[in-house]
Amino acid sequence: MVQVLTSSNIGLFKNCRKAYYYRNIERLVPRITSAARGIGTAIHKGIETGSIDEALAVFADIFPSDQTEANTLETNKVIVQAMLEGYFERFGNGFPEAEDSKTEIEFSISIRNPKTKAKSRTFILSGKADCVVKLGGKWWLMEYKTAGQVGKSYIDKLMLDSQITTYIYALQKYLGIKIAGVMYRVIRKPSIRQTKKETLEQFLDRLIADYKDRPEFYFFEEKLYRSQADLKEFEAELWGLTQDILKCKREGLYYKNTSRCRDWGACEYIPLCLQQPDALDLFITKEINPELKEGETNGSIAC
Repeated sequence: MVQVLTSSNIGLFKNCRKAYYYRNIERLVPRITSAARGIGTAIHKGIETGSIDEALAVFADIFPSDQTEANTLETNKVIVQAMLEGYFERFGNGFPEAEDSKTEIEFSISIRNPKTKAKSRTFILSGKADCVVKLGGKWWLMEYKTAGQVGKSYIDKLMLDSQITTYIYALQKYLGIKIAGVMYRVIRKPSIRQTKKETLEQFLDRLIADYKDRPEFYFFEEKLYRSQADLKEFEAELWGLTQDILKCKREGLYYKNTSRCRDWGACEYIPLCLQQPDALDLFITKEINPELKEGETNGSIAC
């Protein structure tokens, strides 16, 4: 049976093979989604569909475990609404100036041995890209990010974003076009907070006004390139990674990367790694790569 590799499970394997095992072999996901998560996903959905309502619907599956999480959830909805109100005023919906565009591109390509060019009999590379646009005679992959701070260190990190390298490599082969690089649109998270005297509605109004009054502070557009040499190096790394996954499967050994346990707050699989009593009760089984299901999205970015 052919196994699908995506940018997300490739990244998970690189970060921690044990986490990869729990998600992609055991297919475990947390039973409860934290209310603190979801802003980035909601922003992406809003831009993708051109709808703030669709963005806020992302939070419908989050069930707070206590009042603090319930308050966080309601505040996050306000933040998403304000960020998107500001985004649509700053950039509009799509790219009317584009010479050409392709949207909602779901791709699958062969993974090849870079030396022999033989196809992998076990893996394919798949994914879904929202949009590529042709501007000034060059094709660009569009990517949207939210960030607390945007400076040199942040841009340097984007230059090494492996997800973008994966998408550009795959889309060039799938579409038969040369992609110059990625155009990032970055939205800075709010610099103001709700005061004790404000209702959520009052905070929303003040936040929307702040995003619209200071677009140069909150919104950034940056083009970053990927050379053909970068893509060739990625091709070799991708093949090597498939061999590492096969080795883990043969040996039944997926070792932990304990240096990443506390990244982004904490790894969701820590209870399992610590062998806490009844840790499995915190998880449910769920299909892998749900983003590739037919009809998963409700719309596309109007490029």
